[in-house]
Amino acid sequence: MNLLQRTDKAQSTKLPNILIALALLILVASYGTWFYFSQTNADRQFWSMIDTSLKANSYTSSAVQSDNGQKLEQVIQLSSSQAKAVSVSKAIQPGTTVTTEVVGTPTEEYIRYANIQTDEAGPSGKKPDYTGLQNVWGKYPDPKPGVTDGQLYSQAALGIIPIANLNSGQRQQLIAKMQAAKVYKYDLTAVEQSGLGRTLTYTVTLNVKGYITVLKDFTSSIGLNQFESVDPEQFNSAQPVQVVMKVNSLSHQLTELSYGEGARTEKLSGFGSRKVLPNEPAESIPLEQLQAQLQAIK
Repeated sequence: MNLLQRTDKAQSTKLPNILIALALLILVASYGTWFYFSQTNADRQFWSMIDTSLKANSYTSSAVQSDNGQKLEQVIQLSSSQAKAVSVSKAIQPGTTVTTEVVGTPTEEYIRYANIQTDEAGPSGKKPDYTGLQNVWGKYPDPKPGVTDGQLYSQAALGIIPIANLNSGQRQQLIAKMQAAKVYKYDLTAVEQSGLGRTLTYTVTLNVKGYITVLKDFTSSIGLNQFESVDPEQFNSAQPVQVVMKVNSLSHQLTELSYGEGARTEKLSGFGSRKVLPNEPAESIPLEQLQAQLQAIK
């Protein structure tokens, strides 16, 4: 073998090695770039979702919850501009289905039984007839007049992610307080293609004490007062709340919440919609009276 042949052979041997090394270098660089931007994007998307929720004057939540053979289907609508929330709930257990409607404001709450179906016969041997009570509204008692502790409204507006229509400055200040108090610890666990965008799944741990601290400022900014006398230090030993959140990468909206390993799942939509919610009933009776009439039907 002459010198020229040996040189060609040596070059042909080195070339694949160089290509392999170059490919590995590109792979490592690409992984590093992907990791950096995916983590940065995960942070940006999460806090963009919080910002979107804090400028939404309305939204709809559709929830399903199951426990020990019982099932609850619930649709809640909130309008912060109307300071009102409404819900339709269907409680299902073997042989009985009860549908209720609730209208709630920060200070008042009303409920009616829209439909009651049961296969169980009463003492008379016949199925109870509840139709006479289907249009009767019962008003919840108000043990703390002047305190904005309406249960439904609080549930809708002050969930894991607070909902309100704040201006840009208010949102920035509140988000800064959330970050300083370490309200949310989150990890991006999945990314799925969804139409033109992606669905990002986060596993989130809520710091209860930090959240209560932030809620004091948040509720004050939107005219609610139920946290004025609450001391966040009382929640030092509170167990963190675990939740799974799904976020749309295009709209930056929270689309799903899941609690307790799927025991309750909420699908969220209609952020910022202008739907007008129904008014509080013009006529009502005390809730205790409505429940007494219900129990009297046999």
